[in-house]
Amino acid sequence: MQIAVRRTAAEVPVSGGTVPAGASVALLIGSAGRDPERFREPDRFDPFRNDPGQLTYGTGFCPAVLLAGFEAEYALRALFTAMPRLRLADGFRPVSTGLITRAPRSLIVRPGG
Repeated sequence: MQIAVRRTAAEVPVSGGTVPAGASVALLIGSAGRDPERFREPDRFDPFRNDPGQLTYGTGFCPAVLLAGFEAEYALRALFTAMPRLRLADGFRPVSTGLITRAPRSLIVRPGG
């Protein structure tokens, strides 16, 4: 889920104005960690990102964070071990699409380098 709708409990100052108490707001969760003034290369997928204050897996300790990290690490490691020369197809550039999820509709790769 990339969007959550909530109501403000009190007035909230934001750049350019104030959101009044009781207002409906849409939280664009998929945009967390995407501020280029605060995060290095915010548009690059990096499962090992360690920027201070990043919210890749939320805040605080959660065992699911460790599990998700291990799953991603081992899945990618297995893929690149089996196909070490896997690359994007010549000329292909993924284009992120979608409002609910931000991902390319397709990923065209070639097995050899």
